[in-house]
Amino acid sequence: MKKKPFRTRQEITESIANYGETTRMLTKIAVRFISVGGIVIICYFFAAVLKSYAGKTTIANIVFNFLADIKLDKVIAYIFGAGGIGYGLKERQLRKKNIERYYNQKDKLEKIINPDKQTSSLTKNGNTNKEDL
Repeated sequence: MKKKPFRTRQEITESIANYGETTRMLTKIAVRFISVGGIVIICYFFAAVLKSYAGKTTIANIVFNFLADIKLDKVIAYIFGAGGIGYGLKERQLRKKNIERYYNQKDKLEKIINPDKQTSSLTKNGNTNKEDL
């Protein structure tokens, strides 16, 4: 019986490289299987939901019809409108925060320059006092 010779460094490296390539291929197959399986499961449950609503007038049907009637130009207009309102509200909040931040410093400097000066009776965040309204 003949002894098996030791493998060379190059043979070991090639063996590891082949193992790595096989592992990569199996991982790709597994990821693809999981992705497709997930899509199939989602479609199965979505079909079950649609079957349960078949022939019935429900809130979901009304919402679905409303969403089907909306055109792309209206959607874009709504998005820009909501974005503008959100931007305006955030800017207002930031402005009030800045006014509050500078209020104490402004007050100290005004008292140094002219201690007899009366304030404009604005609140710390820049709003008019309720008494002045």
